[in-house]
Amino acid sequence: MEARLQELITEVDGLIDAVRAEESRASEAISRVAENHRDGAVNLVHYAELRQHDIRSVQGGLASIGATRLSTAEPAVLARLQAARNVLSAYNGEPLKYTDVEVRDAFALADDILEDHATDLFGYSSDETHSRIMVTLPTEAGDDLDLVRGFVDAGMELARINCAHDGPDVWKRMIDHVHTAAREAGREIKVAMDLAGPKVRTGQIAPGPEVGRARVTRVETGLVLTPSKIWLTANDLPEGEHPPVPADLPGRPTLPLRVDRPWLEGLAEGDVIDLWDNRDSKRKFTVTRLENGGVLAEGQQNAYITNSTLLQCDYTKSRVSGVPATEQKLRLHVGDTLILTDDQTPAHPEPGRTPRISCTLPEEIVTSAEIEARLEPLYRRLRLPEGRLELMTGISERRFWPVGTTITEQSIESGGKALRAAGIDPRCVGALVHGSVCRDHLEPATASGVHHGLDLPAACMVYDVSNACLGLLNGVVQVANMIELGQIRAGLVVGTESGRGLVETTIDQLNRDTSLSRRDIKLAFASLTIGSGSAAILLTDREVSRTGNRLLGGAVRTATDFCNLCQSGRDESGGDQMQPLMWTDAERLMHEGVAAAKETFADFLAEINWDAAEIDKTFCHQVGRAHQKLLFEALGLDPAIDYPTIRRLGNTGSVALPTAAAIGIATWLIVRDDASPSQ
Repeated sequence: MEARLQELITEVDGLIDAVRAEESRASEAISRVAENHRDGAVNLVHYAELRQHDIRSVQGGLASIGATRLSTAEPAVLARLQAARNVLSAYNGEPLKYTDVEVRDAFALADDILEDHATDLFGYSSDETHSRIMVTLPTEAGDDLDLVRGFVDAGMELARINCAHDGPDVWKRMIDHVHTAAREAGREIKVAMDLAGPKVRTGQIAPGPEVGRARVTRVETGLVLTPSKIWLTANDLPEGEHPPVPADLPGRPTLPLRVDRPWLEGLAEGDVIDLWDNRDSKRKFTVTRLENGGVLAEGQQNAYITNSTLLQCDYTKSRVSGVPATEQKLRLHVGDTLILTDDQTPAHPEPGRTPRISCTLPEEIVTSAEIEARLEPLYRRLRLPEGRLELMTGISERRFWPVGTTITEQSIESGGKALRAAGIDPRCVGALVHGSVCRDHLEPATASGVHHGLDLPAACMVYDVSNACLGLLNGVVQVANMIELGQIRAGLVVGTESGRGLVETTIDQLNRDTSLSRRDIKLAFASLTIGSGSAAILLTDREVSRTGNRLLGGAVRTATDFCNLCQSGRDESGGDQMQPLMWTDAERLMHEGVAAAKETFADFLAEINWDAAEIDKTFCHQVGRAHQKLLFEALGLDPAIDYPTIRRLGNTGSVALPTAAAIGIATWLIVRDDASPSQ
C-alpha cells in the first residue's frame, strides 16, 4: 500500500505540474481575456491540459482509498488536484502540501459558479433541478409555429439549433418562432446555436479487384441444382438505362456484364458462349433467353469474370466491361490494432498487416501570430512590432496539407469531386491539364499521375501548365478552345498548391541570416502569405453539360516588363549561398499588376458587352488586403461585391480564384435558377 501511495503522489504531482506549465505557456492568451472571466480562462486551460492525460490509473488509485476520483474536476481543476494531493499526504502521514486557501474552492464555491453560469446560458430550471429540457429543432420548425408551440407546451426550456444543417434564413425563422411561443407562454426560453465543429469520419476502403462471380448451387452430392447465370447488355447505353436483370431467376445472383452491341445483337437462343475466366479455366454458357434488349446465358460451372474477359460465339468476339470493383471489408477481432490516420489514401486490407483506415480531420491551420512566434529571433533583433505580418497582408491564417501529402493525391481528390458533382462520365474527358505552381516532380508531368488516379481514358491528353498563379486559368482557356474546335467533349483542369515547404524554408532562412535588415526582409515576407489549396474545373460541350452554365469569354493582357518582380530562388543554391525560396517586390508588383488589371478589365467589358454596373459579384485572385483595395479603386467597383478569402486562407496561388468561387457557390452567394447551390 505504501508503494502505491508513493506512485499516486508522484502521478498527482505530475498532473499539477503539467496544468501549471500549460497555464504559463498560455499566459499571453489568458491576459487578453476580460478580467471578470480570467479565472474561468485559466481553469479552461487547466482542464484542456488534464484531458491530454490518461488519468484512469490515478482515478482508480484514489477511489481505492476513498478519495475523490477527479471525475467532476472541471469546475476547479487545479484546486481539486491539490485537494486530492492533500488526501494522499494525510494517508501517508505527511503534512498537507497545500493550504486551505488553495483548495477551499475545490468543491462548493466552484460548483456554485458553474451553476450560475449554466443558468446564465440555459435559463432557470422549472423544477429546481440541474437539468433542463432541451429540444433540437427540426427544419420544419422554421415554417411551423404550431410545432414550436407544441414543444413549449410540452415543457421545452431550451431550443437547440444544429448549425450543421439548414442555413441562416431557416435559423432566423426558428428563433422568431421560439420567441413568439415563449411570449405566449409567459416564460423565457433560451436558444442554443450548436456550431458545426470538426467531425471524425471513417475514410474509404480501397475497392477490391474488378471481378464478378457467376456461381452455381449444388446439392450435397455435388450435382448442379441451379446454373450460373450472366446477363449481357450493350455497353453503349448510358448509365441507368441498361435493362434490369430478370427477377424470376432462382439460385445465386446473376452477374450483369456489358458487351459490344453488334456482337450482342448477333446472339440467339441456344448459342454457346466460350470464355477463359480469371482462373484460366475454360467455361461455357448457353443463351437461354432474349428479353428487353438483354441476353441471359447459363452455365454448369462457377466462373470468375473480369473486365476485358474475352467472350466468343461462332468465331465472333467481344470483351467484357462494366464489372464493378468488389467491396472490401476490414475484419477486426478483440485485441487487434487499428491505426487511425489523417492520410486520406484508401485503406488496403491485407492479411498479416495492421489495418489502416483514414479519418477526416480539420486541415492544419497556421496563424500569422504562430509564424511570428517562430520568427522571434528575427523580430527581436530588428525590433519588429508584433502583428506586423497580419497588418501588412490582412492574412490571419492559412492552411497546410498534412506532412507527406503529395500534390498528385490532392489533385486526384479534387478532380474526382468535380467529376462526381457534375455527374459526367469520366470516359467523356478528352484532356487533363494540371496547372498549379506546385508539382511532385520535374518529370513526369503531375498530370500523368492524376490521370492514372482518376482512371481517365487512354485517349485523354495529359500535360502540365506552369505559369505561376495563372496556370489554372491558362488551362481553362486551352481546354475551352479544344472543345470549341470539336477536338474533345470535356476537359478537366486541376491543380494543388502546398505552402508548407515555402513558409518553413523562409522562416528558417530569415532566422538564420543575421545580416538581413528591415529593408531586406520585405522581399521575403510575401513568401509567408502562402497557403495550401486544391481546385478542379470541369468544362464540357453543350450536349454533355448538365448545368447549362456557360463560359462566355474573357480578355488577356500581358505585362512581361515586370516579370522580375517576383522570382523563386535557385534550386541548386545551398550552404551559405542559400536564398529565400521566393523574393517579391510586393509594393511595386501590386501597382504594376493593378495597372495591367485595369487595362484588361476594360478589354473584358468590351468583349462581353457588359457594363461594370451590371456586375453583382466578383471573385478575384487572392493576394492581400491592400491589393484588393487598390484593385477595386482602379476598376471603379464596389469592394462590397467581392468575396475575399485571403484573411483565412492566405494566398493559394493558382487555385486562389477558383477556390474563392467554389466557396462562394457552396455558401449560396451564387444560386442557380432552381434555388440549389451551383455545382
